[in-house]
Amino acid sequence: MENYQEKQKKNNGIIYFLIVAVIALLGVTLYLFSQKKKVEQKIVYVTDERTKLQTEVDQLTASLKDATGNISKLNSEMQVKQQEFQQKLAALSAQLRVAGPAKLAEVKRQLAELKELIAGYVKEIEELKKQNQELTVQRDSLKTTVVKVSEKAAGLERDNLELSTKAKAMTRAAAALKATNIVVQTLKVKGNGKEVVVAKAKKTKKVKLSFKIHQNNIAQKGLHDVHIRILDAAGNTLEGEGSGSFNFDNQDLAYTYKTSIDFTNDDKDFEIEWTNAQPFVTGEYSIMLYSDGFIMGQAKFILK
Repeated sequence: MENYQEKQKKNNGIIYFLIVAVIALLGVTLYLFSQKKKVEQKIVYVTDERTKLQTEVDQLTASLKDATGNISKLNSEMQVKQQEFQQKLAALSAQLRVAGPAKLAEVKRQLAELKELIAGYVKEIEELKKQNQELTVQRDSLKTTVVKVSEKAAGLERDNLELSTKAKAMTRAAAALKATNIVVQTLKVKGNGKEVVVAKAKKTKKVKLSFKIHQNNIAQKGLHDVHIRILDAAGNTLEGEGSGSFNFDNQDLAYTYKTSIDFTNDDKDFEIEWTNAQPFVTGEYSIMLYSDGFIMGQAKFILK
């Protein structure tokens, strides 16, 4: 009986021990599970925080790039700032890859400060863009004004050139000699050299022109070439010794005779004679006098 009780006591002790051991094991298991849970939660927190902060870094990098992307040239101070911000953002990205909880808090603090600085920098960039746009508008407006002024100046220059050309033409025309009181005599030359006025073609040998040139204070004093054209009824230019051609109004004209007169601006009378080596024919003749690029005078005569 005693042995049974002793065995019973031993068995109970073993059971108690096992129960205690199981309970202890369960406690350890629960502890380890809770620690694992905490570690997993910590890992998830760190990962989420890294991702969140890295997203902010990427956003700041993108905003910095966007802000300076449309600026063709930054001043030296702003270039230095931009490089500093880019370097700090790159450094924060490198820290985030290995940062633990404590370091994440420091990175977060630095990122908050950097975000504020970059926001001010972006504001400066926007103001610079605004100023550049205003300057561009002013420049374009100035270009338009310059173009208009240039066009107006060119127009005035053309007008002045045209007026100058017209003035020169008018002055040249005003300076041209004009013959008045033109008298035409058709002459027969006798054997003794005496000249007799005739009206028949077969007897006519010489044509004499008498005319006056009135005073012209604009005309140049001195010798002036005179081209004489004598045209028959068919419009043909009579030619002989000393005939040739000259340019008038951009065309070549044949002349009958060429001579010079000495203009002294004193109402002087002039006479010009031309002897025809060929016989005249009956009909109406025209005489044209040219000098200084203009028609000096004209007259007609008829031979029977």
